[in-house]
Amino acid sequence: MKRKFSLGIKSAVLIISLAVLLSTWASALGTLGYKKSIEKHHAAVGQSLAKTAARFVDGDSLNTYLETRSIDRAYADTQRLLQTLREENSLAGLYIIKPVETGSYYIYDTAPVIQRRGLGASLAREAGTSDSTQQLLSLKAPVYGSGGIVTGYAVAELRPSIPFETAQGFLHQFWTVFCIPAVVTTGLCLLMMRRYITLPINRMAKAANAFLIHQTEEIPAPSSSLTELTVKSNDEIASLASSMKSMELKINEYIYSLDAATKKAETDPLTGLYNRDAFERRVSAFLQHAEAEEKTQAFLMVDIDNFKMINDTYGHLVGDLVIKECARILKKIFRSADEVVRMGGDEFSIFCKSIGSLSIVENKAQELCAAMRTMQVEGLDCTTCVTISIGISLSPQDGTSYQELYQKADIALYQAKLNGRNRYVLAQETSSETKSGLLPVY
Repeated sequence: MKRKFSLGIKSAVLIISLAVLLSTWASALGTLGYKKSIEKHHAAVGQSLAKTAARFVDGDSLNTYLETRSIDRAYADTQRLLQTLREENSLAGLYIIKPVETGSYYIYDTAPVIQRRGLGASLAREAGTSDSTQQLLSLKAPVYGSGGIVTGYAVAELRPSIPFETAQGFLHQFWTVFCIPAVVTTGLCLLMMRRYITLPINRMAKAANAFLIHQTEEIPAPSSSLTELTVKSNDEIASLASSMKSMELKINEYIYSLDAATKKAETDPLTGLYNRDAFERRVSAFLQHAEAEEKTQAFLMVDIDNFKMINDTYGHLVGDLVIKECARILKKIFRSADEVVRMGGDEFSIFCKSIGSLSIVENKAQELCAAMRTMQVEGLDCTTCVTISIGISLSPQDGTSYQELYQKADIALYQAKLNGRNRYVLAQETSSETKSGLLPVY
């Protein structure tokens, strides 16, 4: 049970970590949206209160107060009214300022005493460039004098939002306590996923692909990339890898047993060469491909001369040795790409693929005849010379199918027998009598 739940536990930890991380991000985005809405609401409230304050101020008196710096009854009444308005609306400050060429000056100032700037205090130019001052002046409302002329501005300074500050502090604590561990845990879980899930699956995929490629191209050795696959975990991935190894071993066993049965069915037991049926299938398949490429192929029929006499004189065991030695010589003289087969009895066939010229085939036939004459077999008298007769047909000159080439080479072989044996004959050189089927019995 432990193995089955180990991978599930890893996945659950990862999902929980991602959920915490996503919820933290959602909280942060919600807090930012809340901050924007609060700021927008504060701006609307500030402008509304500034407009209200501007209606209680005599705009024509601002120049007088600025020039004389004197406080009369009207000034004191207006100051108390603004102070009351500030307190009732919980403002940080409510000001009436007068812009002049040299800067801006406070005429009415309702900020707390510790922040009071006083009548005619200058609002410095450099302060006018700070973010807080720019935000403050953005909430101003015009104060009109006689004739509708703007003589000053009312400015409302809002207090920071307590709910917003609380939410922002909570978000900071939440980020510290939950989000940072969640990020670390998520990173660790991703590394664990990569080590215990992603990398093992990738290795198994590559091993499986390599196994399939080898099976498609040729039969691989019993030890392949899947059997050498190692997964360093104790969960479902390791179980899957183990199952794949077992599956590969079973597949290899089946393939090798099938291959052994196929080879046994296609191989001559005495010589180890292909038998007649396998030879016909392989040559026919090659000719279908070779016909489109228009290359020349050679089909040779080889028969041991007077083989019945050898069997009758020296016995069948010596005859079998002669057959085996003939097969060895054939494989030695011809290329590995050529098809060499025992057709049955003392008859062999060779299919030479993509020969360069006719002279190459004739040289091979002469070399083969010479090699057979010098054959040495245990139990065979040294005075006995083994000879062979060869019939040769060419593709596409003499035919483009297996049956056509076989028939023409067989006729040429009988012609070589008629001509005295121990020689080769091309299909084009056969006599009209031989072509008509008047062949001797030998």
